[in-house]
Amino acid sequence: MLQQLLYFLYCSLVCLAWGLPVVQLGKTGQAAKPRPGPLDLILGFFCGLALTSLLAALLSLVFPLRPYLLGALTLVPAAWTVAGWGKAVRSDAPPARHFTVPVTALGYLGFLGLVAALLFTLASRPPVMEDMDLYHLQIIRWNQEFGTVPGLANLYLRYGFYSNWLYDVAFFALPFRQENFLYLNLTLAIWFTGFLLNRLHAYMQLPPTRQHRFLAGLALLVLLFCLAEWKLIRGSSRSTSYDFAVAVFALVFLLLATESLLQPGSRRPAALPAMLLLAAAAP
Repeated sequence: MLQQLLYFLYCSLVCLAWGLPVVQLGKTGQAAKPRPGPLDLILGFFCGLALTSLLAALLSLVFPLRPYLLGALTLVPAAWTVAGWGKAVRSDAPPARHFTVPVTALGYLGFLGLVAALLFTLASRPPVMEDMDLYHLQIIRWNQEFGTVPGLANLYLRYGFYSNWLYDVAFFALPFRQENFLYLNLTLAIWFTGFLLNRLHAYMQLPPTRQHRFLAGLALLVLLFCLAEWKLIRGSSRSTSYDFAVAVFALVFLLLATESLLQPGSRRPAALPAMLLLAAAAP
């Protein structure tokens, strides 16, 4: 479980380093860039996940997917993120004695902590999806050791069913002796749960209009369904399935698009580049 926690922090930081510059692009026209809020961080994670998967797919044509390569390439967007938002974070930070967290926000964070604990426990157990042993792990290993191998599908047809998600799993793998490759699905499940709770909390705090209550109910419905359906949040944390990743990218885009339609002009500019990237990445 400690190894899974380390992987969660590592994947989260790398994705934020790649994705927050995309969110920054949406704030280019603003006179003063505010420090990133919770939704900015969440969108930054999903954008970073999309960009690293694309990067992994391209690099695998030439290089094996090794963690030191990802770490070296991440230094560039990380420096951009720190330079772009570092000053804003320092200048906007409230005095320590005035910093308070609403009770409702603590409740949502507590629920997210319980879900995360459940998912870490599940991810520490053996995988449950038979496709993982059938061809997922073989594709991941081929990408780690050799990159793209022409004609590999001639050995077994399933080896030709590549997915950017499996590239990403190989790209993030650290050289541990004990490895179960569930870390990226686990990380995605936790961040997606955080996204749904963030939207639920945001609209529950607004005036009780019909649109706000509909959007809050929609986020709650999606959250409850994803927790109840085994193959979604819970089941995906015990497999390397890319089906859940496709569903998450599509759902995040659709929920943000629904908010934009029902609340014209209320979406922050930062959401537009993220929505476009998520829409392109889902297929």
